[in-house]
Amino acid sequence: MSALTTALAAARSGPTTTPGAARSTSPPPARPSGGSATGGPRQDEAGDYEGALARVVGANGSTGQSFDQVDAALERALAHEQDEFTRSAGSARDALTGLPLGAAALGILGAAGAVLGINRRLSEYR
Repeated sequence: MSALTTALAAARSGPTTTPGAARSTSPPPARPSGGSATGGPRQDEAGDYEGALARVVGANGSTGQSFDQVDAALERALAHEQDEFTRSAGSARDALTGLPLGAAALGILGAAGAVLGINRRLSEYR
C-alpha cells in the first residue's frame, strides 16, 4: 500500500523539473501495456507470478485486503443505518398511538353536534 501511496503522491505533484531547465515538448515515453502503476516492471512479467498473485489477491497489502476493509466498513455503516431506521420507525409508530382514540373522539363530537343541531331545527316545527 505504501508503494501505491508514494506513486499517487508523485503523480499528483506532476513532472519535476529544475528551475531554468528547458521543458521538453515531446510526449512522455509510453508505458508498455500491462506495466505497473509504479512504473516498474510487473512482477508477473519479471517471472515472479506467485509474488504478483500474492500482491493482487494475497492477505497483506493487496486488493483483496482493500476490498475486505471496504466491505467491513460498509457492513458497519449498513448496521448503523439499519439501527437508525428502526429507531426512527419505532418513534414514528409511537407518535401515532393516540390517533385511533382521537379519531373516535372527533367522530363522537361530530355526531353529537349533528344530533343537537337537528334537534333545534325539529323543535322549531313543534
